[in-house]
Amino acid sequence: HRNDIRFLGVDLEDWISSETTKEIKSSVVCRNEEAFLRQSPLTFEQAFTLAFSAKESLFKALYMDVGYYFDFDAARITDISKDERKFRIELNIDLTPELTKGRCFTGYYHTDSQRILTMVVEKVQISLANTD
Repeated sequence: HRNDIRFLGVDLEDWISSETTKEIKSSVVCRNEEAFLRQSPLTFEQAFTLAFSAKESLFKALYMDVGYYFDFDAARITDISKDERKFRIELNIDLTPELTKGRCFTGYYHTDSQRILTMVVEKVQISLANTD
């Protein structure tokens, strides 16, 4: 159903250790996002790995439209639902005239004892308006 999907990005990451998290967190999340992740329903290392993977999924979903590499600071996690295994990610900057600061995407995640799988997907919006 290729024509039904507007954006699709998937990423699989091993859980990031607390040592590695300390080393790379300043290049992946800002202070406000770090504070949010520390208050999430996941451990900080799990929430950090989710943020890392979610941003990778977002990049993969948007790259074909954006056409250039953008960094982790281009987006931030704004919500994590452990029960629904969903997250929300928001653009911090304008990437294109259509993909602007404040644009939000819903993502989904699945975990096991060794890794996390994230996916950002957006279906095509179909207008039922009369085009006559």
